[in-house]
Amino acid sequence: MADTDAVTQQPSEPKPLTASRGWSRGLRLYARLTRWALLAVAGVWLVVALLWLLLHGFIVPRIGDFKP
Repeated sequence: MADTDAVTQQPSEPKPLTASRGWSRGLRLYARLTRWALLAVAGVWLVVALLWLLLHGFIVPRIGDFKP
């Protein structure tokens, strides 16, 4: 009778690791630095692309003036 009265509990789903739970301080710092490095690299590529477009827009219309 005790078996029928017992409530069967299903195992709960594991909680995902978040920055506030379970991660070490070093791992949080590494994640933050990695995110900033990725944003910095993306920013540098954006600046390079904009400079290339600006240079391309300046030279191509005047290519005849620059030919010897």
